[in-house]
Amino acid sequence: MGTEIGITYYDLQGNTCVSNRMMVYSDGSISAVWTFAPDATASYPGRGTGYNHSSDGGDTWLPIPTARLEAFRTGWPNIGKTTDGAEVDPTHSATKGNLCITTDGGATWTSKDIGDAVLGLIWPRLYVNGNTIHIIANSTTSTPYHGFAQGALVYMKSTNNGDTWTTPIIPTGLDTSNYCASTSFVDRFSMAGKGNTIAIVYGAPFRTPCLVKSTDNGDHWSYTEIIHQPPSVKKFDTEGSQVFDINGDHQQDNILW
Repeated sequence: MGTEIGITYYDLQGNTCVSNRMMVYSDGSISAVWTFAPDATASYPGRGTGYNHSSDGGDTWLPIPTARLEAFRTGWPNIGKTTDGAEVDPTHSATKGNLCITTDGGATWTSKDIGDAVLGLIWPRLYVNGNTIHIIANSTTSTPYHGFAQGALVYMKSTNNGDTWTTPIIPTGLDTSNYCASTSFVDRFSMAGKGNTIAIVYGAPFRTPCLVKSTDNGDHWSYTEIIHQPPSVKKFDTEGSQVFDINGDHQQDNILW
């Protein structure tokens, strides 16, 4: 029989992939987060991060929380800790990315922006290496972002607890050279790391599944196809009207995934 550490009325904890929601730290303590909602009110206005912590390896936990960490509606939390002891929880709000952070062991939490409303980051993923906070997320700009009509998958990092962030970039290969303009990354990505090595995996129907990797703490990236597809398939526009004749028989082909 497990131990109940939290509740929620918000059942959709992920659209496809799920972020890092539980961390076991080197001292044996454990922190867990989830998308929390205190009730089933329409649109879940009380939605945010549910957080609990165990300082003894999971034997005992803090009381089950009855409120979110943030002062406003958020979703899709992650959890990690810097070498200096700050616990960080990136989420998204209605308009932009948000970093919820505590530097006093969870007694108080504050929120900081990740990007702005123009970039509109959503569905973040987190990796923490030392005091560097790494984030990938889907941009949701109202106009095409670097050729993507529905936003791109972008990477940023911070070395000062989220006070400032590097300029958002699209990691090598996750651009329109490999994906058509109508590609929607929509929560279909994961990120993990060990030391200075960071790995991002992405995959979706009609899209080339790939591994994007950095071995220098996010400064440079390499792109590897997990399943190779011919150019006519890899950039197949599921939202467009392009006709495909892959086998050259002058007949439109049906592409199955």
